[in-house]
Amino acid sequence: MFVLQMAEMNFQINNRFEYLKKQCEEYRGKADHVDFKINVSPEEIEEEKRKTPHVFSEGYLESICAYRQICTEILSKDAFLMHAAVVEVDEEAYAFCAKSGTGKTTHVRLWKRMLGDRLIFINGDKPILRVSDHDVFAYGTPWAGKENYQTNKKSRLKAICFIERAAQNTIERLSPQQAVLRIMHQVLIPQDSCKAAMQLDLLDRVLKQVPAYLLKCNMQLQAAELSFSTMKGE
Repeated sequence: MFVLQMAEMNFQINNRFEYLKKQCEEYRGKADHVDFKINVSPEEIEEEKRKTPHVFSEGYLESICAYRQICTEILSKDAFLMHAAVVEVDEEAYAFCAKSGTGKTTHVRLWKRMLGDRLIFINGDKPILRVSDHDVFAYGTPWAGKENYQTNKKSRLKAICFIERAAQNTIERLSPQQAVLRIMHQVLIPQDSCKAAMQLDLLDRVLKQVPAYLLKCNMQLQAAELSFSTMKGE
């Protein structure tokens, strides 16, 4: 058992395997109270094993199940998982979403090449977003994809960018109505109808506060220059 401190919440993780504890090393701490208790049963691990065509360790499967539980529970705290790569530049965060293999990781690497030490990787795959009345904040998590791009910090979200491959670089602002179907593909919609409604409400609140863009791009530096200058507002 250990305490995971993430996105300004405390989780008591009753782990069975060391994999999860080691994965969360940079986010472990002590707390006078816990917001949620996370328990993964042997049955959940077996079910996850049956669903995947690959062979993974039970510790890895426990990690997947635990994060799924976390992402369902935190909806009550106006927080949710979004499948995205999030970077911070000049104390403002930018989230990049795309279908697997489209190139969001390549694009944020272009940002890093362009901006150098001005850029901090918040999370490369599974950040948490928390929504307030006036702001949306992105948080690093230990679930960060194979590159493990992550930092245990928060940053105010300035823009969301959906990426598609194209020969020429173009970018356009999306209305909330245009963005909602795209963002729904990047979140975990719970099977429970009440929690699903909470998730959809949070997405609505995010898109009313944070501008969303569609970037059609190649993998050249000019694509990063275009997306940065547009979303930064230069």
